[in-house]
Amino acid sequence: MSLAPHICELKSGVLKAVRGPCPPDATVFHGVGINLFDIFWCGSTGMGPDRGCTFNQSLTMLSDYRQTGLRFFRFFATDWGPNKLFWAEHPEQNWAELDRVWDAIDHSGLFVIPSIRAGDWDEVANLLTPGLHEGPNDLVCNSTSVSRGLAERYFSEFVHRYKDRRSLLLWELGNELNLLANLPPPHCSPTRMCFNTAAMVGFTTRLVALIRAVDPSRPISSGFSTNRPSAWHMEHCPFSANGAVPCPADPGSQGFWAVDTEPQFRTQLRAAQAAVDVWSLHLYGSVQQQPPDRASCYFDVAQCADGRAVLATAEAVAAEAGALLYVGEYGGVPPNFTGPTVVDQAWPRELLEAQVKSATAGGAWALSTLWAWECWTHRQDMVCLWPNSTSPSRENASDAMIAYIRAADQRMRVVA
Repeated sequence: MSLAPHICELKSGVLKAVRGPCPPDATVFHGVGINLFDIFWCGSTGMGPDRGCTFNQSLTMLSDYRQTGLRFFRFFATDWGPNKLFWAEHPEQNWAELDRVWDAIDHSGLFVIPSIRAGDWDEVANLLTPGLHEGPNDLVCNSTSVSRGLAERYFSEFVHRYKDRRSLLLWELGNELNLLANLPPPHCSPTRMCFNTAAMVGFTTRLVALIRAVDPSRPISSGFSTNRPSAWHMEHCPFSANGAVPCPADPGSQGFWAVDTEPQFRTQLRAAQAAVDVWSLHLYGSVQQQPPDRASCYFDVAQCADGRAVLATAEAVAAEAGALLYVGEYGGVPPNFTGPTVVDQAWPRELLEAQVKSATAGGAWALSTLWAWECWTHRQDMVCLWPNSTSPSRENASDAMIAYIRAADQRMRVVA
């Protein structure tokens, strides 16, 4: 990586993400934010009449969030999944509605990480083109596919339109594309395996190039989740639908679904994030599940390394690569991401403590954004943070968690 990125705070209070060192009049910034993931969805006609909110709720989200004193947040900068069809069919209205949300963000004084969402364009392509049957492999692997053309067009239009926004902190490709890599049928195709890591990196490298051509100065986050616990083995071992088969790359292992060792995790993490300078992880769960859940174990099934070990390892590998670490999503076990019990909040608090420790040491872990703030579009099926909530059975822990987040963010200010 040619230019190590930094998140900087200027003397004026402006946050600025740069590729290279901070300006002389700035200090290195480490901080915590929250996902306002549906702030655009509420203001978007493309999300349909049943989204449960309007642009007025977008404004309420911003107003309430600003009162926390936190400085930045992450949001989804396209409609969800196939709803991106609205942009293709009604581009002027789509951009006008996103402009309106972004104008409000600029006015708020907050800073944002827009997740442009690299996936789902195959679904949009099929809706636009009768008889077309593209899938994720066409999007990622075929540079001449309809879905690839749509993705590249959206990215180019998006970056040209918003590159000069005062509130823009950094770019994000988004969202969790790496979780599809090497999955067996039918996840990407009824008969074919999903794209491998090399193809995914080729795709993300192309998207990064589109952004860099317009804005060479800001860092770019992958938007990836944490590696699957078996990601290295899924990349290097043959898959069989009829049980484990021998793996020449790791003799003696359980093959395709074997839990990766720590060295294998390191290798696969670095390979997957090769195109970007901000390595994104998403990590949900409890402090330590007992008994261990094999599907969420890392490094060793018997010991089942928890999220703290995963984060420490990821930060060390990012530092070696000259990259920043950004935990873009985290929370308790779904759907109780931030409550209503103390147990639900145990992992978010543990992660915040780990981030404070990293910031104090000047580590590579720069940012985190908790899931999630005033989730209007999912209030019925998610527990999110709602300040001064009158719903004590689900959201009664919100104010305590908000206070904890604010305190952790302030403790990070010791970094110069």
